Amino acid sequence: MGNANRSSQQDRFRKIVLAIPKYLTALTTVILAGATFTVQGLVDFFNGQIALLDAATNARAQLKAAVKAIKDNRTTNGPVVKGFNDLILSMFSNQPTVLAAFGIATRKQPAKTSEAKALAAQRNVATRKARNTMGKKQRKDVKGNVPALQGAPAPQASPAPTPAPTGTQQPVPPGPNADHGAGVAPSPQAVSPAPAPTAPAAPAAPAAGTTPHA
Repeated sequence: MGNANRSSQQDRFRKIVLAIPKYLTALTTVILAGATFTVQGLVDFFNGQIALLDAATNARAQLKAAVKAIKDNRTTNGPVVKGFNDLILSMFSNQPTVLAAFGIATRKQPAKTSEAKALAAQRNVATRKARNTMGKKQRKDVKGNVPALQGAPAPQASPAPTPAPTGTQQPVPPGPNADHGAGVAPSPQAVSPAPAPTAPAAPAAPAAGTTPHA
């Protein structure tokens, strides 16, 4: 029953209470819905209805005032309650039993929706592409390329070393001071090879007008 209907009902019952003694004094008893009422019984019945409606109206007003007080208290003292809860959570975050003793439930991470997961995957791919990040398989497939050098001279072979002249080494006869240098081996001296023999010169031709002798 709304406030307007309740107020209208209360006003009507008050009118009935005033009208019964004025217009129903000729009745001794009356049966209504199986119940027997005298004139005074009817007055008492409707006074009871008025009292119930008044109590409901008063209770509703008190409830409205109580709800407003709760809202005001939440605005004023709510931060204190929240700060206390945060303090207990920071002190006993890993102890569910202690949290339950304070009537605090452990915080649960909200489950990601499929749209959030898809967005996170796309963001991860975009980030890897921007940073040029590659996985193990991708790194294995990457090989370095060295560009061919054009116009570079071909490497030249180094000349072979000239062999030293071969010759026989003959011991040098001891000098006059050989006795003073006993125990010291004379250093060998290289002997140059003997010169090759030269061919004999040809005889001179006779002068003109001369007869060669037999």
